[in-house]
Amino acid sequence: MMVSMRIDEIFGPCIAIFKVKNDQEAIEMANDTDYGLGGTVISENPEHAEKVALQIDTGGVYINRVLSS
Repeated sequence: MMVSMRIDEIFGPCIAIFKVKNDQEAIEMANDTDYGLGGTVISENPEHAEKVALQIDTGGVYINRVLSS
């Protein structure tokens, strides 16, 4: 299930949350964009989260946290 949404430009905090069936669907969705400055993987299992994070094509991926200024 791919979700299509258009984002032209955002001037402020924004978060998109999607329910996915499995890791592969989440990775495909995360990588199916022209954008991708940063991302976050949330998991109770840090080793699993790292395996997923390494498959996301983005500027930076955080595990169990988000970028803060």
